[in-house]
Amino acid sequence: MSKCKKWLLNWLKLQQKGGVEPTGTADITENGVYDVAQFEYADVNVPSAVLTDYFTSPIPYGSNSSTLGVYNLIKKIPDNLEVGTSLSYSFYLMKSLIEMPDIDTSSVTDTSYCLTGCSSLVTARQWDLSHVTNARGMFSECSSLVNVPVYNLASCTTPNNMFNYVTTLSDESLDNILQSCISMTSYTGTKKLTTLGISTTNYSRATIQGLEHYSAFVSAGWSID
Repeated sequence: MSKCKKWLLNWLKLQQKGGVEPTGTADITENGVYDVAQFEYADVNVPSAVLTDYFTSPIPYGSNSSTLGVYNLIKKIPDNLEVGTSLSYSFYLMKSLIEMPDIDTSSVTDTSYCLTGCSSLVTARQWDLSHVTNARGMFSECSSLVNVPVYNLASCTTPNNMFNYVTTLSDESLDNILQSCISMTSYTGTKKLTTLGISTTNYSRATIQGLEHYSAFVSAGWSID
């Protein structure tokens, strides 16, 4: 289990590391459902906060939180989490997530499927992806995503389907993605936008060709399809 998922389980268990139990409720037990507005909790790597800032509705508690739908309730991730070298699947299918956490990603090498299915996410945060080698499916199925910054993908060797089924990107974001492709100096695969999941089915060829960095994109050996 990734460190980013452990914080959720630690919160749900309320291990009395600064946690405040709701009045009239004893210990947290499996399969209980509690009003998150009553909880305030602080863990080692999680700032003290009212849980309604982070969850959309009452939390069903159980040993297998993903099958109980807890991840679908998460709208925000605490900042400054210790994430190690892998964010693979860390925020997978968190459909209510509205912002990416402000975390140190400078040592991360794997963001595969990190944010897949985060369908409420509109703006991607500027993370340091300079050491990421595997970004496969990172933003796949983020169906509301509009704003994407320029990412340094100099180490990336696997960008496949990074933006698969993302059809809402702004022109500025498309141009930023072209710049991210140009930065991909370690990539030796097929240099096409379609490799990243971006195609003329969703974005017109004329629009892409009219972007500021399109010429540099082509000069770097890339093409649309």
